[in-house]
Amino acid sequence: MNRGRALLWASVALTLLYAVRAGFDFSAGLTALDKLAESAPRQKDRFHPRFSERRAELEEFRAELEAAIEDARRALFLANGKGTFDDDLVAAAGDNATIEFDPRSFGLVRDADGRIGWGEGHISPGSTSETREGGWDFCRAQAERVVGMTAAAAIKAIDGDKAASKVAAAALVTGIEMMQGDPILDLPDGLRFPLLTPFNSFDVADVPAEVEQRLEEGFRTFKIKVGKDVDGDLERVAAIQKANAGRAVLRLDANRGFDREQGCRFAAALDPDSIMHFEQPCATEDWDSNAAVAKVSTVPVMLDEPIYYMEDVERAAKIENVGLLKMKLKRTGSLARLKECLEQVRALGMEPVLGDGTSLDIGCWMEACVAAATVKNAGEFNGFLKARESLLANPMTFDKGDMVFPAGYQPEIDQARMQRLTIASERYTASSSVQAAE
Repeated sequence: MNRGRALLWASVALTLLYAVRAGFDFSAGLTALDKLAESAPRQKDRFHPRFSERRAELEEFRAELEAAIEDARRALFLANGKGTFDDDLVAAAGDNATIEFDPRSFGLVRDADGRIGWGEGHISPGSTSETREGGWDFCRAQAERVVGMTAAAAIKAIDGDKAASKVAAAALVTGIEMMQGDPILDLPDGLRFPLLTPFNSFDVADVPAEVEQRLEEGFRTFKIKVGKDVDGDLERVAAIQKANAGRAVLRLDANRGFDREQGCRFAAALDPDSIMHFEQPCATEDWDSNAAVAKVSTVPVMLDEPIYYMEDVERAAKIENVGLLKMKLKRTGSLARLKECLEQVRALGMEPVLGDGTSLDIGCWMEACVAAATVKNAGEFNGFLKARESLLANPMTFDKGDMVFPAGYQPEIDQARMQRLTIASERYTASSSVQAAE
């Protein structure tokens, strides 16, 4: 049988990874909100419109925290086989005093010659209309459908249905691309690529120490979250600029947090010193508001969430002062398409930025391989640094602000660790339907 001719079987696994969300911290957040509510002068609300507005924000935040805790309880149930969702999160955290959960799908494919490929998909609620349950169902349905097809036919079939779950489709397609030995993933000289770091201090008094810490770690690009309070954000950015003194590049990300008026006020007031760009000021689909912010911004605006395919790249290129676009592998859906989009961003006079900070080992490695030939700035594919433990038996290394892996590197999954972290697994073969569902 020709190499890569058929997919003899495909398996998909939804894993529970201790990587992102802290249940204990959510509980603490609720306690803080309760104490604030107890001391609030409700009888004076009518005289303090800003207080009433702040109360509404806090109540919305409370709902988000409660939902996150329920999600964590369900994860505990799935991981530990509990008979109830009423697990005590703090007690379960043990000595670490924290519990972190991040469900995601991994796809494994194998061809007739025994070659394997892994694909990773992480659906981030809020940044997409996709759901994790929908992504898992998509993986199951597509695995059953394409098993036994040629690799090319399988990719075409999955890609044709990607509208149902773009992230899950990307996990399966990139797994097949890895199995086929896509040359994009072959870096004979290895790779050393600079990464950015999140900047976490919100109290301006803490800023100087964190600037020195990040620089000592080797980072030369800081990502600063804004988008909640125009005046407070401007004060914090100015404090970071002062402490930084031009030593690191600053990327500002509102993460869709501003409305048009807020975004314009913030962007027009920025001191451009050391700022590379201002990312995604307004809602994903609000192209007009994002364009309005870009028009008055003192620094280039970068769009993120609305950029999936070539038509999005071309639309963004027509907006004044949109100088950068951020791409992610899980959005474009394939290695080849991601590379093409990044090249087109530059061809249209903008600068491409690449990386999904929520990806883990496989996703970060794949994006880094694409970046090697297409991106000239720090990668945002730093999620592998955020996980408590790597899924790989031969993990990538971090050195002086850079991701590093040797010549000819190929990631190898630590099977025992994967099994320990797996909460559901199904395998499909060309000769039968689902085999070992757990």
